[in-house]
Amino acid sequence: MERETVLRRRVDIIHEGLKKTANVKVNVESLRQAKIHALLSLGDQKAADVLESAAINGWPSAMKENKAYCDEIVYGEKSPDSPLPWDFLDNRIKKDFLAGEFKKAEREKSSASCPMADCRICKTCM
Repeated sequence: MERETVLRRRVDIIHEGLKKTANVKVNVESLRQAKIHALLSLGDQKAADVLESAAINGWPSAMKENKAYCDEIVYGEKSPDSPLPWDFLDNRIKKDFLAGEFKKAEREKSSASCPMADCRICKTCM
């Protein structure tokens, strides 16, 4: 996740670009909420300590108290090879395939759409 200043600037660009477009309303999640969501979705066992602290003292205090950990989880560079909290789930999509898609996205390249065929026949992502 990018830092808040970068995200705010990007949101402003989107708002500016779409402000004259009829019937379009841009709703953006609170950046503070997005940071909490990133921490909860990417955190490890230590995130439980932050969650417990948040239940007692509130999120601002918990995030401040565990700033180094929270910043590493939320803003730290993530390698496609690094373990993710949901890796133990078998969704039949190979991690190598997802890593390749991530690398394509970084290069702003697109992939062919899923043919929506029987996965046992296609096997593109499996």
